[in-house]
Amino acid sequence: RKPSKLYHYLAPRYWPTWFLLGTLRLLVNLPTPALFTLGRGLGILSYYALPKRREIGEINLRIAFPQATPQEIQHLLKCSMKNTGVALFETVLSWWKSERVLALCKTEGLDNLRKAQESGKGIIILSAHFTCVEIGGQLINKDRKATSELQSPMYLVCRLLLALQQPIVLFSHMF
Repeated sequence: RKPSKLYHYLAPRYWPTWFLLGTLRLLVNLPTPALFTLGRGLGILSYYALPKRREIGEINLRIAFPQATPQEIQHLLKCSMKNTGVALFETVLSWWKSERVLALCKTEGLDNLRKAQESGKGIIILSAHFTCVEIGGQLINKDRKATSELQSPMYLVCRLLLALQQPIVLFSHMF
């Protein structure tokens, strides 16, 4: 059951979430290389601390790379989990220090987006939910009026039908 009032989120059951968000908010002030090193460390920690996630990753990698040796699968899995740890801090940077994360990015083809927007019609950009989806929203929105949302596919369709008259950038989050 979801709380109906904002002050309900102050209840003790939400304190771990507040602690985690507060910790991330403090950590985001570290230099970017330190954050990424911390992220890689968190990824390695998750490799050892989350055996179910590790097993799922191994299965997926074996399916994707049937010719790979077990050592190659383990190497890819560790790299993937390190990158997921880094992605956590990239996401946090995009929330609270967007100028820092945007400085790390290079964009191509935004002139096509500008031309389409100048035509006076709405623009819809759909994306799969990759770890960098929030950074993409920041990049697209940095110098134009747009809306960026993470939503389930069904909500996406409803929102799309309601928003055809204004520029909108939607990112679909698959559950």
